Amino acid sequence: MIINTRKDLEAASSSDRDQFMARLASSINKYDWDGANWVLTQDTTTIERYGFTADDFPDAPVPEKPDYNPDQRELEQEANEVRTQRDALLVASDWTQVSDAPVDQQAWADYRQALRDVPSQPGFPSDVVWPDKPEG
Repeated sequence: MIINTRKDLEAASSSDRDQFMARLASSINKYDWDGANWVLTQDTTTIERYGFTADDFPDAPVPEKPDYNPDQRELEQEANEVRTQRDALLVASDWTQVSDAPVDQQAWADYRQALRDVPSQPGFPSDVVWPDKPEG
């Protein structure tokens, strides 16, 4: 049964109503990241839609506090994207290291080493200085 209104809720079977009320209760408490820590907050917008208040759910469950830092995850994702870009540049220049490649192999070897060193740059991953590709 689909429950969109309080009237739908009242018309639902007791098992559907109990299940729906449990879902409503679990929508109240949540953790929000404030830029430094996880903070437990109450969001009553969903229950208010059905004419309830937080007082109607005194035993609303508190979810488990997240154990990660979203800012750190974003930084790790950015680092992975930069490494993927760096790896693609390395693969695209692999051919320059074969013995009969018609290029300045030392210049390309230096370029490839500079690519490998990108993650050790002080601004990595947000402020990367990409090495210049050798000419030719």
